[in-house]
Amino acid sequence: MPIWIPVVLLILLFFVWAVVHEGAHAIVGLMGGRKVEEFKPWPHMQSGHFVFCGLRLDRRGNAFSDAAPYIVDALAMIGLTVGSVFAEGLVGVFLVTTMAAPAVNTIVGVQARFRGNERADLSKMHWGWALPFYYLAMGYVVAISVTLLRMEWS
Repeated sequence: MPIWIPVVLLILLFFVWAVVHEGAHAIVGLMGGRKVEEFKPWPHMQSGHFVFCGLRLDRRGNAFSDAAPYIVDALAMIGLTVGSVFAEGLVGVFLVTTMAAPAVNTIVGVQARFRGNERADLSKMHWGWALPFYYLAMGYVVAISVTLLRMEWS
């Protein structure tokens, strides 16, 4: 299989996963009685920074609404890992490639939290609540590595 297929898929997945990320914030916010003031599901500049996708709610959330996208990441990784065990061929490549989007989302969130980026979702949480996501990110690396090693590359 040409390498460009997973590369193009990966680029598209990051944009789709940005919408999933912000959508998780929005759904939990709406469940908590907040209102979505702005949702831009396309790449743009926000406060002088490039973002894939943007969401603004009417007021600050709580730890659950800040962590919601990372919980969605965990559920997606579980499903994709289990699915990739049984998949073969192009379906297997698709599932493994798809694993990169939630993994990168969590890894970026974790590194931003522990590097002191005050705009990051996990930075809004006490470090003790954010710490499990660090271990989750390491688990993703292991899951993807094991899945890639068991695949037959032709």
